[in-house]
Amino acid sequence: MATDLQSMQQIISSVFDSMLDMPTTPIDNGEKYSELRRILAAIRITGAINEQIVVEAPVETACAIGETMFAADPGTLADDEISDAVGEIVNMIGGNVKGMHEGDSLLSLPCVSEQEGYCDKFNPCEFTWVAVGGHPLLVHWQDMEAVTA
Repeated sequence: MATDLQSMQQIISSVFDSMLDMPTTPIDNGEKYSELRRILAAIRITGAINEQIVVEAPVETACAIGETMFAADPGTLADDEISDAVGEIVNMIGGNVKGMHEGDSLLSLPCVSEQEGYCDKFNPCEFTWVAVGGHPLLVHWQDMEAVTA
């Protein structure tokens, strides 16, 4: 059973608000951001739960996350540092999801790339758009057992 929306929004808020001091607010309609070039980071949880979580950060959002995470001046991070920051975000979200479920589960290493329409390939997908420090971010997740059933 996939993580519910309210739990995921609390996890996202915890990661950004508490750990990075980047306030989050839900975005009602993120479709206007769907054409932006994005950095994607995915992670799998297997075992007691079988869930995949994907963070899609438009490049501007990814840069803001990296600059905050590494306390860097704007425009000074290399592409691999920005990718590492987005990978660490999905890792933190995945770790929190894993921790809220009982039983033994394993968390994969994050996979980071640039790709479009990732969630379209995997249904059913739950998702939420949030503003992170004023920048849009898409997080989607799914119960992989439901996908393979």
